[in-house]
Amino acid sequence: TSNTITTRSTATTSTSTTPGFNSTMFITASGDTMYLSAESGSTSSSNNESGNCSSRRQSSNFLMVETAREITFKEIIAATNNFSDSRRVAEIDFGTAYHGFLDNNQHVLVKRLGMKTCPALRVRFSNELQNLGRLRHRNLVQLRGWCTEQGEMLVIYDYSQSSLLSHLLFHQN
Repeated sequence: TSNTITTRSTATTSTSTTPGFNSTMFITASGDTMYLSAESGSTSSSNNESGNCSSRRQSSNFLMVETAREITFKEIIAATNNFSDSRRVAEIDFGTAYHGFLDNNQHVLVKRLGMKTCPALRVRFSNELQNLGRLRHRNLVQLRGWCTEQGEMLVIYDYSQSSLLSHLLFHQN
């Protein structure tokens, strides 16, 4: 597997070989779309390295990995049934979390920050979008988007059906 991580100023590459499978991952920290290419085949070496590389590029399949996007307030209202109590998941620091389904049937968690209770949340909101939009890890929920329409500060994540981390850590039965 060959991984390339690119930020605005640095790039990191790590390589390992898995028989019969080659893959390439590009991750941009500036919020650009990431692409993952994968191809199956023999990993035997060839005397014509440039020809082998060219044929790999031609046969690669690219899969688009979604990045966070601005989501309309109308779509969030529809997903959460107008922030209905039946869609409420939890009370969180400075707000409330709701679950729902976006127009593309993606199950999401909508974190509604209570701007009226704490104006300093604008900085926290901005930091959360900047930092979490860059992270990709199998143990983290993925940031899907945000909304700032109608004076709201909404952060949208993939919905995780597993228990909350605090429940797993502190309420083991």
